[in-house]
Amino acid sequence: MLISFLYDSSLITGTHPIVPLAKADLQGADLRGANLRNANFRGANLSSANLSRSGDIHTSLIEANLIEANLTGADLSGAFMFGADLEGANLSRANLSRAYLTSARVDGSPIRPANLRYADLTEANLDSASLQDAHLGWATLNGTSLLQADLRRADFAQTEGLTQDQLDSTASYAHAHNLPSHLSRDTRPAE
Repeated sequence: MLISFLYDSSLITGTHPIVPLAKADLQGADLRGANLRNANFRGANLSSANLSRSGDIHTSLIEANLIEANLTGADLSGAFMFGADLEGANLSRANLSRAYLTSARVDGSPIRPANLRYADLTEANLDSASLQDAHLGWATLNGTSLLQADLRRADFAQTEGLTQDQLDSTASYAHAHNLPSHLSRDTRPAE
């Protein structure tokens, strides 16, 4: 695969890559299983791309278009995803620990079960996202929109910035674990 060759040859990584992928049009590209560690996809069009099981550790996806991309099982730990558009992207079983998703759009995306430990979700839009069983421990949720998100059985250990208003705007957070002590449990009838 071309991307694997470019990565193995150190042509797409580092501060001055020989073959820049920033703003590249990779719509629908098949990158499944690719090692994309430290690659720069800033502003790239990866809509409908298949990045399943890819290794994207510390990858820059700042302002990237990932609408309806398949990121199932991708390792996005530590990825820089500020302002990325992940609307409808499949993030099932993705590792987003320590990812920077500030101001990212993740609305309507299945993210279950997801590892979002230590992720920065400040001002991110997670409206209608499926986050059942998500691990949100130590995540930052300042100003995160959770309107109609499904957070059943989510783990909120040591989460920062989570408010009762955010929880009350969700579709459900029934059976959530480790809610901060100042927040109430979901008392709405189960569906």
